[in-house]
Amino acid sequence: MIGSHGQLAMSIKKNMSNYDCSLSFLSKNEIDIVDYDFCEKKISEKNPEVVINCSAYTDVEKAEIDIPNAEALNVTAVKNLSQICMKNKALFVHISTDYVFNGESNKPYTEICNTCPLNVYGTTKLAGENEVINSGCDYVIIRTSWLFSEFGKNFLNNIYGLMKRKTEMYVIGDQIGIPTYAPDLADLIFEVIKNRPNKKKINSLYNFSGDSPISWFGFALMIKDFASRNNNLHLANILKIDSESYMQAAKRPKYSVLSNEKVIDTFGVVPSNWKNALEDIFLGS
Repeated sequence: MIGSHGQLAMSIKKNMSNYDCSLSFLSKNEIDIVDYDFCEKKISEKNPEVVINCSAYTDVEKAEIDIPNAEALNVTAVKNLSQICMKNKALFVHISTDYVFNGESNKPYTEICNTCPLNVYGTTKLAGENEVINSGCDYVIIRTSWLFSEFGKNFLNNIYGLMKRKTEMYVIGDQIGIPTYAPDLADLIFEVIKNRPNKKKINSLYNFSGDSPISWFGFALMIKDFASRNNNLHLANILKIDSESYMQAAKRPKYSVLSNEKVIDTFGVVPSNWKNALEDIFLGS
């Protein structure tokens, strides 16, 4: 597995004991996925049946000014990994994003909807998808949205930290998406690998997200609600703000809800119940 310290990698580590598998984790200090020759040598030494890519440039704001690094991690590295998987006859599991869409729809996006990213992050992730598809390798691309967990950097941990330090804060209320609990995505990845039919090529793209849409503002309120039940901290007052008034370098889709129908029909999985996940995180239930 590529990556070891991000929230998805840590979620996979958390859940792997539930599955009969052996995983090797390669951190960014152990493998340079932008360097093809070095990357090919490292992966070939492992002789994997599956390569899971948990590495990506995910800072949406910073990507607007750090385009070369965003392209290196989200495009060049993905091209390298997919070509190496092709050479080694390994299944390549790659994670993408709801930000490949422009948010002008009023109904959930399916896997066949037209893409039109609004920012550098979405553009590079879409380019990475195309590199995988065009590589000829056996692949599964999973688009997910608003990934969160108790691990690493994500909206949950960032907003909760701010709530404890501030008395008042603004959160965007006119962008609608679906939070997805990272350990639930980890379980899906294991299910995809487990149900790979006789090592035949899968070559498909799936959406996987939570079970109910909400705004960032609504998500922040939910986090505050669950957090306040389990401690006596004074948490910040949360106020709603619209996208135009909230100064951001990167444009975001106003509506990026993903349809889970295909992945449910194919693997029989249940969409991520993100409200239950919040309850588990804060209340320990």
